[in-house]
Amino acid sequence: MKTQMTKQQAIGIWGNGQRTAIALGITRQSVSAWPHELPAWQVDRVVGAALRTGRIEELRALGWGNHIAALFSDHNQNLTAA
Repeated sequence: MKTQMTKQQAIGIWGNGQRTAIALGITRQSVSAWPHELPAWQVDRVVGAALRTGRIEELRALGWGNHIAALFSDHNQNLTAA
C-alpha cells in the first residue's frame, strides 16, 4: 500500500498550511515543522483527515485512488461477513 507523501502534497490537499492544520486538529506551526517526507504515522493522519473532510478527489490526484477503493472494498466485505 502507498505510504509516501511529502509535506507539500499533504498541504495541497487543503490548499494551505492553516487549513491543513485545522483539518488535522493541530497548529499551523506544527505543519510548518513537518519534514519534507512525512513518516507513515503522519501520512495515516493526513489520509484519515482527508477522507473525513471529503477530500477524496485530492487524494486521487496524488495517486491514492486505488488504495482508497481497496480500503472501502475491504470495509464493505467485513460488514457483509458480520
